[in-house]
Amino acid sequence: MSDEHFVIIGNGPAGHEAALTLREEVPLAEITLISKGRGASYLRRLLPDFIAGRIKEENLYRTSASGYGSQGIKFRCDQRVVDLNIEKKELILDHKEILPFTGLIIAVGGKPRIPEPLFVFQDLMHTLKTLEDARVWKDMLSRVEKILIVGGDLTSFAMTQTLLSLNKSVLFIIDEEALWPLRSEAKLLEEVNGVLAGKGVEVLQCSKIRSMTRQKYTLLHPLNKLLVRHPWVHLHQQQWKRCRYHDRDHRMVRDLYQRSQPRQ
Repeated sequence: MSDEHFVIIGNGPAGHEAALTLREEVPLAEITLISKGRGASYLRRLLPDFIAGRIKEENLYRTSASGYGSQGIKFRCDQRVVDLNIEKKELILDHKEILPFTGLIIAVGGKPRIPEPLFVFQDLMHTLKTLEDARVWKDMLSRVEKILIVGGDLTSFAMTQTLLSLNKSVLFIIDEEALWPLRSEAKLLEEVNGVLAGKGVEVLQCSKIRSMTRQKYTLLHPLNKLLVRHPWVHLHQQQWKRCRYHDRDHRMVRDLYQRSQPRQ
């Protein structure tokens, strides 16, 4: 047994592959994989297929918790790292356990974010990044017929294809930032517009979300880290004076939102 102890924080694709690679390259080392979730690593790229009902939930997983054990990898689920002491090479977990290491890999990945100007609408928003999000979507789609997607990354296009296969009506606003690392040049935007339109998607030519009210749409906003809006949301495209978002803009958005709510 080696004196080396590698700890990996995060059980997504990167953390999963890191654990397997370390086991192959350093066969005698101790390897610990820490996950804040309860389940083993799963294939996020297959979440649209799961939502569509084309694959079962158990087929999403790369391996089982016991599968890690058979490879000599300690899988610690439902645990969080709350502090890190670099000098002592120690992690402190949420239940106060101190975990020493000789090597550390942080592979927690990204998380969905709500653009600051839309914070006032965050109670109308869902995400589509995790299996838990996909379960919500799968249940929700039975009550939704029209979905508006704002994005341009691979996940948003895969989700669009899934929605079309379910005979849903899809509207799309291309967010040029979501096309990264590709440059959002006119030729590329025209090509994306053409492909979407050719599949029956209605592409809306606007770049700013001004307000939302509870009506009959679901709004999906990938921005690389997929953001999904709640059912019964309507998008207004109001032309305001061009200016940067600051306190006045937040007040305007908040007031519009409050006026849109049904009276008690």
